[in-house]
Amino acid sequence: MLAQIKEDNMKRFIYFFVIAIFFVISGCNNEKNIIQIRGKIIGSQDSIVKIIFPISKNYFVGNEIFIKMDSSKEFYFDLPMEQIGQVSLHYAWKEFRLFLKPGDKINVLINQDDPNLTITFTGANADGQNYLNNLNRQEYINAFKNKFINDTIACQLEDWINSNRNQDIQSLDKLFNNHKIDKIFYDYALKEIDCYYAFLTVTIASSQYAVEDRVFSKQIGELWAKTFNKYPVVSKDGIYSSWWIDYANNFIIDYNEWYLKNNIKPELYYFGQASKYLSNEHLEYYKASKLFIVASRERYEKELLELYNSFKTDYPKSVYIPNLDLIMEPIQTFYEKTKIDIDSSIIFKDYRNIKSLKSVVEKFNGKKLYVDVWATWCGPCKQELKRSKELAKLLLKYNYELLYISIDFDEQDELWRDMIKFYNLSGKHLRTNIELHKELINMESQSSSFSIPKHWIFDKNGKLVVNNAFGSMDIDSLESQLRNY
Repeated sequence: MLAQIKEDNMKRFIYFFVIAIFFVISGCNNEKNIIQIRGKIIGSQDSIVKIIFPISKNYFVGNEIFIKMDSSKEFYFDLPMEQIGQVSLHYAWKEFRLFLKPGDKINVLINQDDPNLTITFTGANADGQNYLNNLNRQEYINAFKNKFINDTIACQLEDWINSNRNQDIQSLDKLFNNHKIDKIFYDYALKEIDCYYAFLTVTIASSQYAVEDRVFSKQIGELWAKTFNKYPVVSKDGIYSSWWIDYANNFIIDYNEWYLKNNIKPELYYFGQASKYLSNEHLEYYKASKLFIVASRERYEKELLELYNSFKTDYPKSVYIPNLDLIMEPIQTFYEKTKIDIDSSIIFKDYRNIKSLKSVVEKFNGKKLYVDVWATWCGPCKQELKRSKELAKLLLKYNYELLYISIDFDEQDELWRDMIKFYNLSGKHLRTNIELHKELINMESQSSSFSIPKHWIFDKNGKLVVNNAFGSMDIDSLESQLRNY
């Protein structure tokens, strides 16, 4: 395999390598049981491509590998595969989806010079791959969910869904009749279209139901139920679709627990409710996917460890366990590291009474100050916190003090302190109260939102000199800012 893997994902590479070796030993590693992806990037800025491939026919978001392009901006990937499944390719901000079967060879050309980041396929069922990726499914979901969020007659919504679904099928029929795609691809794509439009329908229904201070249409509720009856969550083929997890989630939580039972609970509560609605392969796949998705947010919920141990007890031979072990390991490490007591001197004793940024900056009078605003729920923030040692070293070089400001609410106080310990954050710390929180928001023009991570640089006189400083993910650019003051 010619892929070079990022060092941070070496464990995932080792797991994948073991899988590949297994196929070699078992005699499956021949051209008929291998899919080949060859890619080239035009105008490339990023050097890493992520590929997600199925486990036991099912699209599992955690089954990923990172590939580094060579000096020619090309990448190569060979994957053992025994039957058709969905492989997704992630580059920059976009995801591209391919339906591949054993023996397929596909060439990928990604044009980053195009503002829309276009992709072109040649090879196996190329016309079908190009057509499906030009549909921009996720963008359509967001657009049409907003379009139908207000009062909509159910029959109009159903007619619109059916009209768009039929257009997709007609286009697929044309490709098949003109021998541009084979029968296996055609049948698989039809099932994907069914699952997508079923998911789109129930998503619009649940979005309307979620609108407060409005009577929910009985007819929309009936269409919601009708869709699940027509396209059952427990169908044999639907589970292979990349939309199935979200579709099943809507069925379990939005429709059954919220709409029918008015049972609104924290997300992890519904993990235990899934067995009421799913069984066997569907239940195992759903639980494995939910465990991975929730764990990947890095909020370090302790309940996840309990749920995962329960999963391994119920499914000791599950094919998803190797990937879940990887994502659960940091959570286990988190609770081991946070058993130690926090150094109380790094947290301002009076932080609950600090009502303005000026008053806290004054505590560093005569010293240059770098401020990092974050939260325990912020994914990009936590990516930066992983490089806290590098940040602290750089600030020391230029004689800057470091202040971390968390915008978490009181209920996250314990998790806030635990993350300070887990990421071994130096500097000083405080968590905002309502007054300080409002002030930080008002600093960003007069908008009602506040985007984090956020960084400021103050000079030794307490003057804000850089309003949008770089963070630890762009350490070289940050250094060029720091050296100016």
